[in-house]
Amino acid sequence: MSDHKIEIVPVVLESHPNAEKLSVVKVFDNYQVCVRTEDWQDEYCKLGVYIPPDSVVPDIEYFKFLEGHLRIKAKKLRGVESYGLLLPFPIFLKMAAENGHHEDNEWSVGDDVADILGIRHYEPEMSPEIRAAMGTYTDPPTITGIVYDIEPWQKYSNEFVDGEEVVITEKIHGSNSRFTFQNDRMYCGSHYQWKKEGSDGPGGIKQNLYWKVLEYCPWVEAFCRLNPNVILYGEIFGSVQKGFNYGTTSEFPYKFRAFDVFANNQFLDYDSGLGGAKSQFLVPLLYRGPYSIEVMQKYVNGPSTVEGAKHIREGIVVKPVKERYSERMRDRLILKYVSIDYLSQEGKKKK
Repeated sequence: MSDHKIEIVPVVLESHPNAEKLSVVKVFDNYQVCVRTEDWQDEYCKLGVYIPPDSVVPDIEYFKFLEGHLRIKAKKLRGVESYGLLLPFPIFLKMAAENGHHEDNEWSVGDDVADILGIRHYEPEMSPEIRAAMGTYTDPPTITGIVYDIEPWQKYSNEFVDGEEVVITEKIHGSNSRFTFQNDRMYCGSHYQWKKEGSDGPGGIKQNLYWKVLEYCPWVEAFCRLNPNVILYGEIFGSVQKGFNYGTTSEFPYKFRAFDVFANNQFLDYDSGLGGAKSQFLVPLLYRGPYSIEVMQKYVNGPSTVEGAKHIREGIVVKPVKERYSERMRDRLILKYVSIDYLSQEGKKKK
């Protein structure tokens, strides 16, 4: 699913409503970036390189204007949301040439130039305790499911049809996980790996994070045993991500909420997989009804709706009530829309 790409994109300047020296550029379906108008007067500036939020740029002369803040974020500039950074094409050509790429006619819209520019995806630092709690790899079950990643809504928002029935859920900031009962045994997995029961790591942790969830949320194992060969996907949260504890305590450090069910080699429709479950087992449902851009913008920002949380929500996830495939994405249609308050860390509450 989701890949971190730094792509060449077409650039058309639009007037900024509140700043004469700034312009707004629309990228993909619904991203927008504020730029200095004077930087885009060159005839070659009909193209640019889009660097999305949560990219980390190298500490080199071309990015000195960031003053050492090398992680790209989103923010509001004179009242307009701006996601990421646009690099003028002439500057990209200079940087590419310095890295051994001298032909400007070899580039085209859609090319991924992350490696050429030395830009990587931001990975949050984990405390030694959490790192030890991540556990170690074990052999996977017979039915492994898929790696669960979601593309951004701003890139593919046009894949949804106005008025189609969707569900919008809160995107919880935690650790992606999956659980299944197969071959007469439980399997617990992270985003990319199935985890060995227990822990071989330092820190004196007897059980890793994923297996520990079975103790704090016994319904997870009960569900899996009642539904063998089905994979339950969800988010472990609490004492997992700094600043987002969702009201957990040292006595009860982890919670789990489900967001998808995988069975018979496919994800189930919302009503078949999760629609009848109790709300305390699921990621919070914020909206069910006709899709529109206005509805998405209404729910993306605000406080978390998880009981006990005293901080902002990370964002939202939208998918059709009836599963469907996107030819353009080459995958199922499900998208995330991360809150600009979260990305810019504005309005962040107490830890």
